[in-house]
Amino acid sequence: MIHQSRFDSVNIPDDVSLTDFVLSKVHRHRDKPFMIDSADGSVITFGETRQLIHNVVFNLINEHEFGCGQVMAILLPNVTLYPILYLGIARSGGASSTINPLYTDEEIKKQLITSNARFIVTNTANQEKVLKSITGTSVEKVFVIGGDSSKNTLPISSLLKDINVTHLLPKNVKNPKKHIVCIPFSSGTTGVNKGVLISHYNIISNLCQAEVYGQVTDKDVMIGFLPYFHIYGQILIMLQSLYSGATIVNVEKFDFDVFLKLIEKYKITHAKIVPPVMLQFAKHPNLDHYNLSSLKRLFCGAAPLSGELTSIVHQRLPGVDIVQAYGMTELATAVTCAESHKARDGSAGILMPNVQMKIIDLTGSDVEGYNKEGELAFKTPSAMLGYLNNEEATQSTIVDGWLHTGDIGYIDKDGYVYVVDRVKELIKYKGFQVPPAELEGLLLKHECIQDCAVVGVPDEAAGELPKAFVVKKQGHDLNEEQVISYIAQHVNPQKKIRMVQFIDSIPKSATGKILRRLLRTSQVSKL
Repeated sequence: MIHQSRFDSVNIPDDVSLTDFVLSKVHRHRDKPFMIDSADGSVITFGETRQLIHNVVFNLINEHEFGCGQVMAILLPNVTLYPILYLGIARSGGASSTINPLYTDEEIKKQLITSNARFIVTNTANQEKVLKSITGTSVEKVFVIGGDSSKNTLPISSLLKDINVTHLLPKNVKNPKKHIVCIPFSSGTTGVNKGVLISHYNIISNLCQAEVYGQVTDKDVMIGFLPYFHIYGQILIMLQSLYSGATIVNVEKFDFDVFLKLIEKYKITHAKIVPPVMLQFAKHPNLDHYNLSSLKRLFCGAAPLSGELTSIVHQRLPGVDIVQAYGMTELATAVTCAESHKARDGSAGILMPNVQMKIIDLTGSDVEGYNKEGELAFKTPSAMLGYLNNEEATQSTIVDGWLHTGDIGYIDKDGYVYVVDRVKELIKYKGFQVPPAELEGLLLKHECIQDCAVVGVPDEAAGELPKAFVVKKQGHDLNEEQVISYIAQHVNPQKKIRMVQFIDSIPKSATGKILRRLLRTSQVSKL
């Protein structure tokens, strides 16, 4: 059974580069602040952003002979120059490979080799690590923000220097549907990192699809703390804001109290967040110490969000619209999203325009009807072209045009999609499927629990046993028996927690996904 979007299809231009598309409305608000640096208060306008992007394009092509088919890696925190470099690379005909600044030099090297990057741009804080990582790679030049010219590096000014505005930039992107604009790497939480081939048209599609919801406009002030190296922050904060005319307050390092202060100071209207931040909204003892009256919307993605947690935040922030969406790097980025003030707790919303979905059971057959769980598969114009140099993984993920997500979910008769868990994260207890997200949602309702995660641990008799890793609230006492008893009161016998371990914190990725592989190997600090 194929499920269709309830929206009319939107027109998606297929004859324009991502850069030209995103900048198409800049003339309407060229003197308005686009990005504000929360650290020093410095501002860059929309008009200045456009000019600097054009500078980067011209200098890359003419001064550094960079262009079509070439890759430039970006290893930076959320700085003002991020979208300028990203879109400059795109307009030159090249592709960005965005790298997590927290990576070790070995992890950086691996991505540089896989992506065949020719250039890399970083900052002084990461310069030494980057220089160490490029040995044995194809990297020819290292550009450094805040750095001086040396035999090993070039200052960022060599890309930003002014050009004559009369220069016509060449149209290097001939076929936006096939021309690669970025190569992010998919999450390593469920397997080996793979380069994801995203085209100009893929991202333009998602921006057009998201525009229908009208949730980001030129009246909005966004907060940019989700990393721009990740597809979520990259498309739905950095690019969507530039396209829509919204201002972004940039945050390089996240701290929840600082986050609340920035909402108050800059009158943030819209925050795109991840479940751990939603958890902070639910649990923070001093939330009412801050004036959050400007906040109109919380948009949550990257991992399943329980209905219980959403309900708690609704009670604490009664005037705020809470919207959940679902997507993944390979879908660049969202395929479902709730409409404003029509969200249902626990749901990832409805299918976005131009999106089709089907649900597949464990035997590989299509699921008919509603409220029946299975693996979610999508057709959307934003879906990746494939994995870089990995045809086997591409063919196993995209089957007959359907991108298989590896996520378990269902759709109700009203068209609302619910994401239950990942296929590979389902715990198999004596043949029964136990979804960790369900147990985690229950645990988070306990008054003594600050955070938690549930994984399956091998057991000879049962196959796997559900084990809970629990972070206790400060000043609260709780033991293993109490946790097991609490869950037993709320679930059937197959879903009971069988083991509990108390730890200092739950390991998570930069976008808030629980790193279950670390928990399974007990790479956590015990209390």
